[in-house]
Order: sequence, then C-alpha cells, then structure tokens
Amino acid sequence: MLVAALVASMSVHSTTLLAQGASVGTIEGTVTDAGTGRPVEGAQVAATAVGIGALTNAQGRYRLQNVPARTLDVRVRMVGYSPMAKSVTVTAGGSATLDFAISQSALQLQAVVTTGTAGATEVKRLGNTVATIDPPKFAPIRTATELLQGREPGVVGISSSGLTGEAMKIRIRGNASLTQSNEPIVFVDGIRVSSGGTSGGGATLSNLDAIDPNTIERVEILKGAAAATLYGTEASNGVIQIFTKKGSAGAPKWDITIGQDFSRYPTNRIDDNWGVPTRQGQLDSLKKLWGRNDLALFTPFSEPLQRNYFETGSAQTVNVSVTGGTQNLNYLASGNFNKDDGPWAAQRLQGLANDLVRRSGGRSTVGFFPTPKLRIGATASYVNTYANRPQYGNNIYSPVTLLEFSKPELGECRNSDPTGTDPDLGVKSPGVCKIAGNPTGSPNAFGTPRETAKKLNEIFADRFISSVDVLYTPVPSLNLTATFGVDYTSQTINQFQPFGYNVDGVIGDDVFGDKGIYDTNNRQVTLDVKANWTRDWGNFNSAFVAGLQGFVTKAKYPGSFGYDFPGPGIARTDAAGYQFASDGILETVNGGYFAQEQVGYKNYLFVTGGARYDYSSAFGKTAAGVLYPKVSVSFVPTDFVGHGFGPVSSWRLRAAWGQSGRQPSAFAKFTTFSAQTGPAGAGLRPDNLGNPDLKPEVATEIEGGTEVGFLNDRFGIEATYWKRRVDDLLFNLQYPPSGGFTNAQLTNVGVLDAHGTEIGVKGFIIQRPGLSLDLFANVAFLKQEVVSLGTAPELKTGGSYARIRGYIKPGYAPGEFFGAKLKTVPAGSLPYDLNKDGVPDTEAQMLAFLATPRDYTALFNGSVIMTENGLNSDLGKPTPDYTGSFGGTLSFMRNWRLSTLFEYKGGNYTYWCLICGFRNASPVGTNSELFAKTRATLLNPASTAQQRLAAAKTWATELASLTPYQGLNEVSDGDFLRFRELSLTYSAPPSVTQRFGGREMSVTLTGRNLMLWTKYQGVDPEVTYSGGGGSSGVDENFVESIDAFGFPLPRRFGLSVRIGF
Repeated sequence: MLVAALVASMSVHSTTLLAQGASVGTIEGTVTDAGTGRPVEGAQVAATAVGIGALTNAQGRYRLQNVPARTLDVRVRMVGYSPMAKSVTVTAGGSATLDFAISQSALQLQAVVTTGTAGATEVKRLGNTVATIDPPKFAPIRTATELLQGREPGVVGISSSGLTGEAMKIRIRGNASLTQSNEPIVFVDGIRVSSGGTSGGGATLSNLDAIDPNTIERVEILKGAAAATLYGTEASNGVIQIFTKKGSAGAPKWDITIGQDFSRYPTNRIDDNWGVPTRQGQLDSLKKLWGRNDLALFTPFSEPLQRNYFETGSAQTVNVSVTGGTQNLNYLASGNFNKDDGPWAAQRLQGLANDLVRRSGGRSTVGFFPTPKLRIGATASYVNTYANRPQYGNNIYSPVTLLEFSKPELGECRNSDPTGTDPDLGVKSPGVCKIAGNPTGSPNAFGTPRETAKKLNEIFADRFISSVDVLYTPVPSLNLTATFGVDYTSQTINQFQPFGYNVDGVIGDDVFGDKGIYDTNNRQVTLDVKANWTRDWGNFNSAFVAGLQGFVTKAKYPGSFGYDFPGPGIARTDAAGYQFASDGILETVNGGYFAQEQVGYKNYLFVTGGARYDYSSAFGKTAAGVLYPKVSVSFVPTDFVGHGFGPVSSWRLRAAWGQSGRQPSAFAKFTTFSAQTGPAGAGLRPDNLGNPDLKPEVATEIEGGTEVGFLNDRFGIEATYWKRRVDDLLFNLQYPPSGGFTNAQLTNVGVLDAHGTEIGVKGFIIQRPGLSLDLFANVAFLKQEVVSLGTAPELKTGGSYARIRGYIKPGYAPGEFFGAKLKTVPAGSLPYDLNKDGVPDTEAQMLAFLATPRDYTALFNGSVIMTENGLNSDLGKPTPDYTGSFGGTLSFMRNWRLSTLFEYKGGNYTYWCLICGFRNASPVGTNSELFAKTRATLLNPASTAQQRLAAAKTWATELASLTPYQGLNEVSDGDFLRFRELSLTYSAPPSVTQRFGGREMSVTLTGRNLMLWTKYQGVDPEVTYSGGGGSSGVDENFVESIDAFGFPLPRRFGLSVRIGF
C-alpha cells in the first residue's frame, strides 16, 4: 500500500522530468573483467556529479539516460574489483559509448561502506574493521543465517540441530555479556529489526531467516565496540546491516529461479539401538517382535530404531523478481515461496508432529528522484511462515529423544486377544504392533514415540517490514538524510495434544488432552536523522556527521491454556476443564545523539573521532544518558609515496578505540510484583527485586590491523588484533528470601576480558579468458576469561539440572566445563574402590569380585569408581581457540563455474556428549553397542573372570558417566572440518538464451554439509543443547557445545534453474 501510493504520486513528477530532455544525452557501454574478458554483472556505474547511475546486466551492459550534456566523470564500482573512473563528453540528444575493463582486487580499500560511519565512506578512511559479505550468486544458501556462516573471520554461526529450518546463533568475537543477549543487533536498509526467534517444544525458528537471501545485495558487519560506538547501548556484540537490492533504470527485467532440494541425514553419525536378552521368555518374545531367529541369550543385537524414521527430505523454492524504470523513477518487486519437508519421517509414527517449514512472501521497493538534489526511497516486505515441528531436544516428551532412549530388548506389543491366545503376541509385522504396545522399548515412565508424536507443535508468523528514506543534497557538500521504518511481527505458537492420545497406554501427561495458544506481537519503530557535511581546504579534507537515532519496541504477549477436554474432537482452550490465561506488555525506548568528524590529509592519512550520547528507558525517564566515545586512525603508506614497494602494491595500517554497551531488560531496575491467585481471591506477590543503581555494561575495545596487496592486488592479506574488556557486567545476585523476594537481583559486579586475532587471505591465482581460479582462507583466534564476579559466587549453567556442568568462574573461559575425571592409579590396580577402604582395588581383588556374573550396576552404584577431584576437575572449555574457513571458485570453458566452502573449528575445543552419557550409563538409556557388549560379558555365566575384568576396565574408562560421575567419559575433542558448500553452475551463452528471447539462463547443482571430518564421539559437533533464539540469560549464552538428543545436520543436494528475460 505504501509503495503503491508512492509510485502513483511520483509518476506524475517523473513524466514532467522526462520531458525536460532538450539538453541531455545518454551514456552506454559494457563492463568486463580485465583478466578474463567476461562481462561483469551487478557493477555500479554512476555519473556521481549529476546523481545518475545504473547496474550492469548479465552481459555487462549499462545505460545512463538523461545525462546533462557536458564533460563529466563516470565511475565503476563492484565488490571484488578495483574501482575505475573515466571521463566522457555527452552531447545534447546524443549517445556516448564508454566501456570499462576492471581488474579483480583481493583488497577492498576503495569500497564504499555506510555501517558505523553515519554516511558513505571509503574503507581506507576507516581505522576500524567493517566486513562486507557479497552474497555468492549460485551458492546453496536458503536463509540469511546461512549467508553469514563461514564467510568472515570472527563471525561464527552456531547450529543447534538437524531439524528443518532450525535457528542458528550468531556470535561476533565471542561473548560480550554473561546474562544479556550476545546476539548482534540487525538492521535492514537502515531500520532496526527483530533478530530473535520463536520457540516451542524445544524447536526454534529465527526471525532473521524470514529475510529472503535472494533479496540481499550485501551485508556489512561491525565486529565490536571500536566500530559500533555510534549504535550505542545495544551494540557491544556487533552490528549486522543488511542492504537489499534496489531497482535499476531500463525496460522491465524479469528473473525467475526454481529450485528443488533433497536432504538426508548422514547415517554414519547415527548409532543403532542395542540390547541384550538375558531371560529365555524375553528371548522368545523378542524373536517374535523383531522377526529374528538369530537372537540368542547374552548375545547383543541391534535395531536401527532411529533410522527407521528417516526419509529423503524434499524442498521446493521459487523466486520471481522484476526491476525497471527510468533515471527518475525505478522499482523492484519480488516474490518467493519455499516449502521444506525435512528428512525426519514423523508421519510414520501416525501422529500430528511433522518436520515442515513453509515460507512465502514478497517485497517491493521504489526509488524516486524528483530533482537532482532529492532522492526518496520506499520499501515494503511481507513474509508468512508456517512450521510444524516435533517436540525436540532434552525433552522426555520428544519422540526423537524417546527413540534415542529406546532399548530393543524391552520392546513388546499388547496382546490383541483379551484371552491372551494371540499366537503373534500382538505383533503385526517386525517392530510393529497390531493395536498398541511399546515396540521400541521406550522408557515406560515417559511414553512411547507414537504417543509423543501426537503432540502438535505449530508456529505461525506474519512479518511486515516497511521503510521510507529521504536524501536531500541542497549543495554538493551537504547531505541531509532521514529514515523511518517499522518492523512488525505477529507470531502464534499452537501446542495441542488430543483427548485420549495415550494410544499405547504408557504416557500419563494430560491424557485427556490440552492446548496452549501463545501470541507475540512485536513492533519495532526506527527513526534515523543525520546531516553529512564534507569540505576540502588545501591538503586537508573533512567529513562531519551529526544526527539522532531512536528505537521504540513494543511487544504484547497474550496467551491461553487449558487441559482436560470433555471428549475427543475438541480443540479449544475455553472448552477445557481447567483454563488459564496470560498477558503481558513490554515497551522500551532507546535513542541517542551522535557526532563524528573525519579529517583526511592528502588522501593517505585519516583520523576519525566521534561519540554517542545514549538514553534507555530501562533506567527510567529521569535517568541520565551514557556517553560512548570512539577514535581511529588510518594510514596508507603506498598512497603516501605514490607507488608500491616491490611486489607490494597496496598497504594500509589502522587502529581504533571505542566503547559501546549492553542494557538490561526493561524492568530490571525496578521492584515489581506479579499476580497471584488463591482461595481468598487474587493478590500480588513479590517478583523482581529492583536495583536503583543499575547501569549498562560497558565494552571498551581496541583494535589494530593492516591490509597488504601484492602484484597489483591480485593477492591480499588482512590481519587484525583486538582486545576487549567489559566492565560493570550484569550478574544475578541472590539475596536472603526472608526479604520476601526469592528472585535474584541483577547487579553490576563483574569484568570479562577477551582478545583475538583475525587473518584473511585471498588470491586470484589464474586470470585468463576461459579459465580463472580464485582462492581464499581465513582464521580467527579467540581467548575469553571471566576476570571477576565481584561479590557474586561462581554460577553453574543449566540451573538445577545436574547433568550440565558449565560454570561462570573467575580465571576461566565462560561456560568452562567441570566434572569427574578418572583417578590415576598404580600399575596392577583399577580405579575402583569396591571395599571402601580408600585404596584402588588390585586386579586380584577385582578378579575375586568378578568370579561370578555381575550386572553393570555393581560397578556403578555407591560411588565405587574413583575420581581425581570429585566433580571439580577442569574438563575444558566449550569454545574453540580457532574458527575459520577456506575455499575458492574455478571458472572454466567460459560457461562453467565451480565453488567450494569448507569450515572448521578447533583448538582446546571440548564438546560434552550428554546423549553419550545416557546411551552408555543411564538406566533409561544404556543402549549403545559398547554398553551392550560390556554388559553381556559381565552377565554371561559363560564369561571368564578375566573377560569380566576387561569389561570392568571398559566400563570405567569408556562408559561410566552421569550421576554420580557427571562428565566422566562424556567430554571429547570437538574439533571438526566440514565440507560446507559446493556448487557447479553452467551459464548458457547469449546464442542459446536469445533463441527463447531470454536475457540469461543458468543451471546449478548444489550440495551443503556434504562431509564431516571429526574425532568427536557423539552425533555432530555442531548440534547443541540450546537453540538459537536471540534471548538472554546465562543458559542461552553458555549452554553450548552440549550434544543432547538431536539429529546431525543433514546433507542437502539441490538443482536450480535461473532464467532472466
């Protein structure tokens, strides 16, 4: 509606302007790669003096219309290339031809960025890092978070599970807070947007993934406080600015992309479920249940219980866009549809749960230039999301978890004949019951996978983003800009389990059914106004920026829940026997004033200083603001001397210092009370114990670095060292509950230090017509340490859940793992103390104990295994020292293109395999192959004492874990290398596309997550306990690198066809 109205009103002005063509002409030409001769698509060609520009098409052609008749400069810019400028004379009514052959550049010192600078600025003028990601045209990328993953050192995507569409956490230079969100703030075309997530039943979707990656032109990333100062009190974790594609002048150009993907779980990462028959009657029934005559007493056997519910997932994607217009009015409109039915075959459990995510939406943008001094732009986008997800994660009501728990030796079916004479014992086919039962052997205390699959978990979301931006240039040296925008999201989580869903008679959770409806309506409003004044005097030049920026966020949380329906077929909360309602409103206002001055000397030395004075409603209406300063310097020695140094063609040195912050939640400072019902009526009870002295966390960061280009910038290296200290860390302190408040008080008490190094290299190895090869690699080093918690005690992550033992402890990395480590014993002894004398038992004592068959519990219960320091041994940290990626692109035979991306993490990287603990040692699990073989040896009367002794050693050194030995045999090396992306593209030559009137055509084969190399013992070193959602809290931040009841990342293969008209 907004864009349509703007187009209608602007078309009148556009017609008037087009009539003023008496003294104008046209510039047209092509832009090609100087090394290969191939056309360059998407290059920006502009006559900047008159504000007229265009983008090149697939053939590298461009056309500038209504250019004033005179001599002027035309400049070409393209990410990955050195800019070029040429002079041309335009005659009235004439057409001038101007071709460019631009060279690829491994450095981007002359690229223009806007994030964190409050105005368009060349990279070489900045003393801080601004990373730019140009979306690969044919890469297997379906979401915005996949676009960010593995492309920039220090920017890490943390996957959470192998479910379809699962959210990903984004971390930039580690963590800058203990209790607040560590997600970067995200802007789209200058307006602040929600990057959180929607969670239900352990599965999470990311709001960021609602942005269609096909609409993204580029992404700019500010990595830390030294660069993000101008964004104020919420930018200490970095800033991500997404710039979407704009319209271009010319006849309408259509682009259509159709894709089909297939996905499969890597079954080599999924172990079978193992069991051991120990009684003859059990053996007889198991032969019938599994249809196997090869089973024998005390002989381990396995069933692929998890893989039985895998299939080939299927996804379809359609993207359509059209762009066109004149030099005064251009437009772009696009639509997209994606349906992804994942590789988990939930329907085989005959339930309501699925593994499905569906998104559809559209976007339109208009650019209007009523005069050479005024530009108006408007953008509107809408996305609808639907997801049907199973209960997931460390969740006893998840069918995924129960399949992982299941023991095939405990499988049974209910006899279909009430008289008990069914010769099939209720078995319909191997592993399938005629009517009901527990065929997989799921723990009886929880339920069966079939029952829990009937728990419906749906997510509905509608998102609308709209913005208007105005640029007014009254004189060439002064730009006035204003941006206003709204990001509105309406989300509903629908959780439902029908009346009588306990079809196997095992589960006991609300068997008469229940339903919960939880809405979130989130609105974020952005206003950004600034002025940019540039001027030259002598050898000096200046760029001064001042402005204000404000954000208003309002969220509403209505919800209802009811349980115990009167009968089947009822699915309304108001029809339940017990009904509950919830409601909440949260509104925050953040804003600030900023100013920045940049002074350059002879175009080789630049000094920038700036500050932001920030306000936040979290501290009350009368609270004073907070000042965040910054300063940086950039020096280009090659520009200073006017030439390179031997093979060094470009060289820059830079340094920056700055501060940014992180505010607490809206009501953290204030004492609040919550509603309480009771027999005597409604009342209030103490809730949040406010803190009038609360203030934001302050991150102070310094960074220094260099960029060096070799051989005319065909090869380049970028290196950055940074160091950050976060003071006034917000931490929860518990006060005596006798004061009436049982919740902890948020207090500024701590200090968190971090430092790191980021290195990136890139080179254009071969540049010839018909053949080119470019390679890249990057690495980031990170070290974090909790320096102080003030008067606060150390804190265990995971709350009261004993099986997660990450700690926030001074002197260690945040989330450091502590737990049991096996005691070192003398030769001839074992780490057992069965007689409780405090001395390790000898092999002779163990042989005597194992002279008769023993179950594993005799070597487990009663703390008989000896550990070094109880549960206080340092087991390692959950974050790797090193992260990075490498890959490249090979173009050959003019029309073929092969691209790869590999990503790795490693170095003192500890991953906690919680599922291993359950499958190796928990009474509700114990279904791994090694456990089954070990237990069979211990129990088998035919085993010798020596064989049982060897089994006892295996039990202590490889299996025993969980209570009371949390951490023992659960942690392992999490280092990995993953073949992340592969694409092979054929681009048809013009002689082919012109046959059907096309402009371009390409066919691409893609693969994602193709291979994994790791020593990690669990399912996947990228599957983590806590999903991405953008929320705050110690657990959300640091319950990471814990593998708990998840699927590995699926391999994905795709075929897409792109056609342009």
